[in-house]
Amino acid sequence: MPGLQAAWHNTRREFFCAFFRGAGAIGWDMTSDGELLRRYTESDSEDAFAELVRRHLDLVYSTALRQVNGDAHLAQDVAQLVFTDLARKAGDLIARKALAGWLYTGAHYGAAKAVRAERRRHSREQEAHAMQGLLGDSGSGPDWEALRSVLDSAMHELDEGDREVIVLRFFQNRPHADIGEQLGLSGNTARMRIERALEKLQLLLKRRGVTTTAAGLSVVLGANAVHAAPVGLAAAISTAAIIGGTSFAATATVTAAKAIAMTTLQKTIIGATFAAVVGTGIYEARQAANARAQAAALHEQQIPLTNQIQQLQRERDEATNRLALLVEENARLRRNPDELLKLRGQVGALRNQLQAATAAARPAGGATGSAEPVVEAGGDIEAKIVQLSRNGTTVNDVIRVLGEPKEYLWGNNTFKKDELPNASNYILAYPDGVAVWVGRDGLVRELRSEGEGPGFTWQGALRLGSSLDEALAVLGPPAKTVVGKPLAFEDGVLYRDIEERSGHCYYARSDKNVRMFFMGNKVTALYITLGKGNS
Repeated sequence: MPGLQAAWHNTRREFFCAFFRGAGAIGWDMTSDGELLRRYTESDSEDAFAELVRRHLDLVYSTALRQVNGDAHLAQDVAQLVFTDLARKAGDLIARKALAGWLYTGAHYGAAKAVRAERRRHSREQEAHAMQGLLGDSGSGPDWEALRSVLDSAMHELDEGDREVIVLRFFQNRPHADIGEQLGLSGNTARMRIERALEKLQLLLKRRGVTTTAAGLSVVLGANAVHAAPVGLAAAISTAAIIGGTSFAATATVTAAKAIAMTTLQKTIIGATFAAVVGTGIYEARQAANARAQAAALHEQQIPLTNQIQQLQRERDEATNRLALLVEENARLRRNPDELLKLRGQVGALRNQLQAATAAARPAGGATGSAEPVVEAGGDIEAKIVQLSRNGTTVNDVIRVLGEPKEYLWGNNTFKKDELPNASNYILAYPDGVAVWVGRDGLVRELRSEGEGPGFTWQGALRLGSSLDEALAVLGPPAKTVVGKPLAFEDGVLYRDIEERSGHCYYARSDKNVRMFFMGNKVTALYITLGKGNS
């Protein structure tokens, strides 16, 4: 099988190189990279793109090959991904006259990502192999045999607190919550204390020649440390102790004291009585052993059923709690709907007054070319968003009001401020789920509230976490509703259960300069779109 895979990779490599080296190689030598990229972008010229690949394939492949430690197959995959990325981003790279530097950087990052992925895959395979070895024969395997002989001596080198949590967790199979309750701790604190105790035990075992990970040690202890004692053993031990201790000792003492005075007939009677007692004890012990074996078999059969019952009980409790929370939330939302709508109307009216006052205070000629800033800094996030929600807002206005972003993004790439690509869209990412999309002309296209938030509130009514019903109450009903279909981004159309994914929705209203994405019928992304002047 490895031979077939190697042959396939070599065949794909030869075809990939031969196609792109041969296609369009004649007549392109004097054409710049930027011109070739422009022809590919504007007219879908496959010959132009083939010439770009022919020129730079050796550079990209060699760069990747060095970083993947000579793995030719992995280097070929990296090269293919780099040129695929070039085709996808061709529109943003037309202004470049030469692409060698961009391709070199892309090959560097692509190879580094591929190496990390390969290492993670190899690490997971090793861990799975180790776990399989530990679980393969938990009763008599060499790992457990080696551990069993030194486990108890290592346990007694731990301090009392560490030894106690290990005994409770792995020798008595107690859950974290019960251990925490018994020791006066939270369940999470108990779990962390158990993990630290396992690490200490692992080091002690390593000194004794038993090498394993903390995870592997927990698996072996859970599977082998404790075996259930047979049912009835305690009673049998108690009975045997009583018979063999108290009664027998008393009888032996009395018999020894009176033996001299006994006649032969008396001794015979006493011997027969003693034999009957011993025989009865042996018979009862045998019966008890049989009962213990049957009880142990029944116990093993009941363990999976008990686990299933406990899991179902936990799921039932969680579902009951979720239902109670939903009922309470629904009741809260239904208590004062009129007051909620009234407050929303008041917030919207105040916002309109603020926008009118701001527009009246703005110079007649607009902000372009003026020495004064378009937007002034200050205020909380809601006031700042209102200041920025106007056509003609520039990236400098955003930085003046919101400050420097924590990072500049576009697609999967992160840039420094002085390394932003020319004539390209990019995102200014701020804390708390606030982001700003800047167009190629330097004007703001969208103010975004997304991620884990809290973001900002639109018109004092909608924010991350608002329900679809709330959004429809504020924005008004859609012109049309499309259910279960792919998203086509039509304005005024409500897309529900997109591609049959329940609760995934999209609703855009250009007349209100807002669009929203929903998951579970809750707002997960809210975008304030600025007018055509910022497109």
